[in-house]
Amino acid sequence: MRNLTPLVAGATFLVAGAASAADLGARRSAPPVFTPVVGFSWTGGYVGADAGYQWSNAGVSLPGVPTSASVDPSGFTLGGHGGYRYQFDNNMVLGGEVRGFYNFGERSNTGFAGVPNQTVVENVWGGDARVTLGYAMGRFMPYIAGGVALADYEGYTTIVGGSSGFSDTRA
Repeated sequence: MRNLTPLVAGATFLVAGAASAADLGARRSAPPVFTPVVGFSWTGGYVGADAGYQWSNAGVSLPGVPTSASVDPSGFTLGGHGGYRYQFDNNMVLGGEVRGFYNFGERSNTGFAGVPNQTVVENVWGGDARVTLGYAMGRFMPYIAGGVALADYEGYTTIVGGSSGFSDTRA
């Protein structure tokens, strides 16, 4: 029995070695080092949020009062925007965007000199819409844009004996 142990051990290694060699399969080529780059396109939609600070200057005058009041409503704004761009085969890009914001700012208080009064002006909301036309050069795109912007102002003036209020949306 002692003489069969080396023979059984050797036969086991030969069979195991042959079985693992059969599972290797065909030799495969290495994957490419560089993958092809797909061209960049400006086509697609987008949405976003924006925050900022707004400041403005307004003048208020009253009939029969020789002076005017200068008010400066300003404050923190929060809004959103969305748009879509399409890139044509000749690399021209046409797009459109809309944006709106709400002003969380403080009202501007002032008065007319020499007259007991109070004047308050507040910019409540605003927004804009525009179209863009550009030329794509990879990830760089110079463009021109044009559109319209809106702002809503509210306020009032109180003078001894009366008051006057206003609300106006300006383009």
